[in-house]
Amino acid sequence: MIKGVSMYGAVVAKDFPIKKFMKTLSKNGCGITRVFGTHMRASVQGSGGYLPWGKIGGKYDIKSLNPFYFLRVFTLFYYAWYYNIQVVYSVFEECGFEADPTPNTRWSVNPFKKSNNVNGIGVDDKSGVGYMHSMDFMRHNESYIKNLVKIANWFKKNVILETCNEPSGGRDWELQIINTLKSNGWYDRVMATDRGIGQYYGVHIHSINVKNVDERAIVSNDGRGMSYMEGRRMMESARSRGCFGFEFWPLDDNVALRLPKEYM
Repeated sequence: MIKGVSMYGAVVAKDFPIKKFMKTLSKNGCGITRVFGTHMRASVQGSGGYLPWGKIGGKYDIKSLNPFYFLRVFTLFYYAWYYNIQVVYSVFEECGFEADPTPNTRWSVNPFKKSNNVNGIGVDDKSGVGYMHSMDFMRHNESYIKNLVKIANWFKKNVILETCNEPSGGRDWELQIINTLKSNGWYDRVMATDRGIGQYYGVHIHSINVKNVDERAIVSNDGRGMSYMEGRRMMESARSRGCFGFEFWPLDDNVALRLPKEYM
């Protein structure tokens, strides 16, 4: 088992200390971390942050890319390689398309809310989840995925690309993301989510190998809503079925770096 820590907004939050975080993980015996590529809350809270898309006059330009975002992706993957940390990088994050539980944290600040971009792309509904599962959404994210894959391939021994955090679009939709990754040159490790198992345990449990769609499980536990013993029982159950796995547990005082909650 490999132990690690989730830090969802590590790339998006522009003042998050990536090098310090990776060094601290290494010192504390952690071997893996999980990061969201499009963490909406981290993009607007604190000092703000970067998402993959450019901006014009305060609004997003879906047809252009943000070089500062991809510089941070490079920085994350570089220090993951340097400190020998595995990174599970969620290409998409469905929570950011859901209606806001609190103001200005999810859909209201999402670039694909039509009123938030200069291109008229997306929808202005109460939620963007339905649009996220559309062909139009994937078409407008081809450039993002292409550039992400280009960087990830330089450090592929330390990178696992996760299709999406907590997706509800179904298996065919996740396979569409995988096919987009493949068509842009990613032939290494991909992590996908079995929503049914995930809902039962409150964790993410399924992996799909890009080359042959081999359904062998990667198990993760982000430590929310589950006791340590419950987590251990789940992991042992997965191992008995021939799965391999890793664990994510909440940060303790030695690893937390006393960072604001918006990074989580």
